Amino acid sequence: MPEITINQNELNEGEKQRFELPDKDITATKWEGKVFAFNSKCPHRKGPIFMGKLRPNSCIMCPSHRIIFSLIDGHVISNPIPESMKDYHDTTDLEVFQINKSEEKFIINY
Repeated sequence: MPEITINQNELNEGEKQRFELPDKDITATKWEGKVFAFNSKCPHRKGPIFMGKLRPNSCIMCPSHRIIFSLIDGHVISNPIPESMKDYHDTTDLEVFQINKSEEKFIINY
């Protein structure tokens, strides 16, 4: 399984690092004392979720349509788009990636 390695001192609270790879676009962030990695593009309409606002309870809000996703497991926390707009309302969960911690590094498996 491919991996990305980040030195622990390279990722400060509230910061994001984006990794644009040939087959994946991954963002890592440290929030509320934990490190998370997720697909940089929102599953709803491929908006730039990596630019989204980090929210309490380990969440991120997509700046395009204000859908809030859990950084823990990617599920939708809040979707402000009315259900009556069915095709526009529907979205899948945000893709999140497993992170392992070694002595001084975070390792993202993707």
